[in-house]
Amino acid sequence: MRMEDRETYTCYPSYKTIGKALQMSKNTVMKYVRQLEEKELIETERTLVENREGALRNGNLMYKILPIKQAVDAFHRRQLYNYGRKK
Repeated sequence: MRMEDRETYTCYPSYKTIGKALQMSKNTVMKYVRQLEEKELIETERTLVENREGALRNGNLMYKILPIKQAVDAFHRRQLYNYGRKK
């Protein structure tokens, strides 16, 4: 959240940058990013960057921090779904 643009709620840190800040490996960061997406706390979107030769390459993910109400609603949906499956 320290890197977040407060108007768009987005940021573009690399897995390496996040890992360095949290003292985690890239693979661990990737795992937790997926979990945050599953819990609907964040959305990610792939980006492209143009190199000096004009070729497009994959850029860092764009992270969007979602409203907490959305995460709470998603949690309740999962709980109801799991409750219904147990019966």
